[in-house]
Parts: sequence; C-alpha cells; structure tokens
Amino acid sequence: MLYKDKNCPKLGELPVRPYDRVLEIFVVFILMASYVLYFTKENWLPADIVIDKEMKTGVLIMLIMETFVALLLGFSAYSLVLINVPVVIYEEASFVQYTMISRMVRELNVLVSLLLLAIGGGILYGNERVIICLTIGITAIIILFIAVKSVIITRKGKAIAEMSK
Repeated sequence: MLYKDKNCPKLGELPVRPYDRVLEIFVVFILMASYVLYFTKENWLPADIVIDKEMKTGVLIMLIMETFVALLLGFSAYSLVLINVPVVIYEEASFVQYTMISRMVRELNVLVSLLLLAIGGGILYGNERVIICLTIGITAIIILFIAVKSVIITRKGKAIAEMSK
C-alpha cells in the first residue's frame, strides 16, 4: 500500500546510514567505469574487433539509459511518492518499513547499473553469449532480490505492528 497526500504518516526525513552512502558512491563508480570504457574502448579492445557505427550508437544509448535509470532510482530512494513496491505497510511500522524500502532501492540501483554495464560491455566486446548469460543471470538476481526483500520488509512490519498492540 502506498500512502498518498493526507493518508501518509508523518515520517520526517528517512535516515541515511553510511552503508547507504557507500551504495550511492558505488553506483557513481559504476557510471564512471561505463563512461571510461565507452570513451577509451579503442585502447582496451582487441585489434580484431571492429567497432561499427551501429555498435557505437547502441552502446551510447545504453550508457544514456544507464545514467537515466541510475538517477531515477537514486532520486526515488529519497521520495516516498516514487517508491511503489509489493509490500504491506503497517502504520505502526511505516517509518522502519520505508527506511528498509529506501535501502532496497539503493541496492537495486547498484544491481541495475551493473546489469546495464555488463550489457554495454558485452555489446562492445561482441560476444552474444556473454550478453545473454549476464542479462539472464543479473535479471534473475534482481527479481529474486525484490521478492525476498519485499517479504522481509512485510514480515518486519507485521512483527512491529503486532508488538505495538
């Protein structure tokens, strides 16, 4: 359940712990690595790989998309309006649950950034099997991550709600 306007409990500002900052910095490093790999690709790719215009355009689009997704997920970690996950929010535990959801979004940002970096690197390297394996593997990890975290957040909220009664 996502609270809107007047129904939203007064949470104040959600706490940001050092672990949260480390996750945000890690996403910035992933983005920097993506840009470095794209703009210096001629220096590290083997000589037998020819980079055509379509490949450059595809990787540039992937880089722009990676930046956009990282910014969108980064902002959504700070806004309750942008966060909508399959979690039952208990009013007694809403502060704890939203703090956990905020952290989950930051961790998801790292996973999605790694996925897009892997796809972009696979396109540059030209190995379709690597792209397919990484895409399927990291996507499966993301789906499992969201499912497990959602269950954990709901159970913790339920436990807090039951203790406060």
